[in-house]
Amino acid sequence: MPEESDLSDQQALPEQPTTAEPPVEYPTVREALQSTIDDQRLKNHAEQLYKPGATVGDGGTAAAVYQETETGEPVNGRFHDIKADNHSRGLGKLDSDSSGLNTTDREIAKDLKEDLDNALANRDQTIASAVEEDYSANLQAAYSQQPPPAESSAPTLEVSTAPEPEVDPTPGASVAPSQGS
Repeated sequence: MPEESDLSDQQALPEQPTTAEPPVEYPTVREALQSTIDDQRLKNHAEQLYKPGATVGDGGTAAAVYQETETGEPVNGRFHDIKADNHSRGLGKLDSDSSGLNTTDREIAKDLKEDLDNALANRDQTIASAVEEDYSANLQAAYSQQPPPAESSAPTLEVSTAPEPEVDPTPGASVAPSQGS
């Protein structure tokens, strides 16, 4: 390790000129979609799926659904699965051959729909897995319980299902059981 006097004898490195370059600003997904899409109906879907200022993932509804699935908490105070399902169906209708979308818009509609469908499928699989794990745990707990001991101190109740014979209160008379009871 050099001594202090050795460090002070060394010449300081010349300062590098600092050029303050502005950071590169990339368009948001919303901005990129808006500048690419021609069809107004598809633009409306994109505007609803990518709200300004959204901060989860890429800012889209699908990213919100993924986040909500992972945390169990709503994003910005609401769950987005119904919105995702509604837009997925709407995009499916736009993707039909009769919708009049150009090739680029058709691909964008397909991609947006696929993104939403994947997020919803992930949510459904996560829910199904949780239900299955809960069911398995409950089933295992039920089977692991020991049956009660044979000698129990609890009173037992015996129930007879045979009909009781009718008795004539007259001494020495017998009455046959009635057939209509």
